[in-house]
Formats: sequence, structure tokens, C-alpha cells
Amino acid sequence: MENKITPLEIKEQLSKLYQRQLIDRATCEEILNKLGQEDKYDERFFQELLKRFKERLDFKLEQGMLNYLKKNLDK
Repeated sequence: MENKITPLEIKEQLSKLYQRQLIDRATCEEILNKLGQEDKYDERFFQELLKRFKERLDFKLEQGMLNYLKKNLDK
């Protein structure tokens, strides 16, 4: 059985990405807004939404790390 993704996990990832300037404020606010509407969604749908957010944020984080490494290896 898959581990459930929690809104807290997504918020922590958002915080990391926003602090590193890998996502803009509007994107961050939009995702936080969706997370705040959990009670409006079916549980299974909301889990899928969280899964998609996590995939996108993981990708952004990986891209950010790769860009950082490339930049610092060029020095």
C-alpha cells in the first residue's frame, strides 16, 4: 500500500523551493490555496492532487540542485 502524502509534506517542499527562489510567489500561493480546500474534495481525488504536486515539486527541486551544481562546477 502506498504511503499517503500529507498537506504538511507539500507545504515543507513549497517552503524549501520558495526560499531557494525555485518557484514564484503566485505558484506558491496557488498551491497553498488548493491545500486549504481539502474538505471540498473527495479523499481519493485530493490524494491524487497531492501526488501530482509532490511530483512537480520534486522535479523542481532536482532541477534546482542540478543547476546549482552546474553553476558551481564551472567556477
